Amino acid sequence: MKNAATITFAAVMLALAAIPARAQFSNPMGGGMSMPSMPSLQAPSAPSIPSASSLPAIPSLSSMPSLSSASPGNIAGLLKYCVQNNYLSGSDASAAQSDEGALVSQDNVSNSDSGYASGSDGELNAGGQGYNLGGNGAQSEVTQQVCNQVLSHAKSLL
Repeated sequence: MKNAATITFAAVMLALAAIPARAQFSNPMGGGMSMPSMPSLQAPSAPSIPSASSLPAIPSLSSMPSLSSASPGNIAGLLKYCVQNNYLSGSDASAAQSDEGALVSQDNVSNSDSGYASGSDGELNAGGQGYNLGGNGAQSEVTQQVCNQVLSHAKSLL
C-alpha cells in the first residue's frame, strides 16, 4: 500500500511539474483561474574571497635591514626570541643560546638594554629601521630564515 501511495504521489508531482507556471484552468462554475507563479529557487552564492590587495603584507628578506647595523644586544635578544619561539631547534638552538650568553657577557648587555628587550620581543632594530619577526604561514618561513641569518651574524660578532 505504501508503494502505491508513493507512486501516486510521484505521478501527481510529475504532472504538476509539467504545468506551466501561469497556466489557465477552467472552473466548472464559470470563469477562469490562473495558478500563482512559484518562486524560483536559487543556489546560495559562493563566499567571497578577499583580493590580494586586502591581505596583510608578508615581510620579505629583501625588506629586512642589514644585521651589521644592529646592536649586539639586539642580536642577543633576537637569538633568545628565535629559540623561545622554536624558529631555531636542535644544534642551532644550542648554538644560539651559547652565542646569546657570550654576546650578553662580552658587551655587558642586560635585560633592561632596549636593543636586547626589543630583540627578545622579535624586533630587529638596525640603522633606524624596525623589522618584526613572527607570524604564521609564509611569514613563519621568512622568520625562520631571518633567525638563521641572525645566528650566522652572531657568530661573526664573537
